[in-house]
Amino acid sequence: MALSRDVKALFDARNTGDALMYLGLTHPSVVKHYQSLGNDAILQRFQEVTPTEQFYDQWYYQREDEVYWKTHLQKDIIQQDELIQVKMEVKLERDFSTLDSTIMIYALSKDNGYNWLFVEERDYHADYFPPEHRLFP
Repeated sequence: MALSRDVKALFDARNTGDALMYLGLTHPSVVKHYQSLGNDAILQRFQEVTPTEQFYDQWYYQREDEVYWKTHLQKDIIQQDELIQVKMEVKLERDFSTLDSTIMIYALSKDNGYNWLFVEERDYHADYFPPEHRLFP
């Protein structure tokens, strides 16, 4: 249940342009890397959608030509002691139409699934993400 809650929070943060919430749901190693690159890099990476004051509702409000995360599908789960990782495929949407493109994100929990942090595939396999935190090849 906690994974569903945290995935919803991640999608809401990302789809409303709430960079602070998005940062809070992202693995600290990834956040540290982008902080080392400066404020512009943080905004470019964690505020991919123009911020909106309106509550995000994918059936009501989307800005033209911006890509939103629509749904996710769990692809695989690996557990090693209390560390759990879930690989998920995220379907993308623009102008209320599902795109042929997807991205992969990884959910990581160190407390048997009560709380989750997230890492996009581009960061998960990067040299700045600690290899000891990667359970997926």
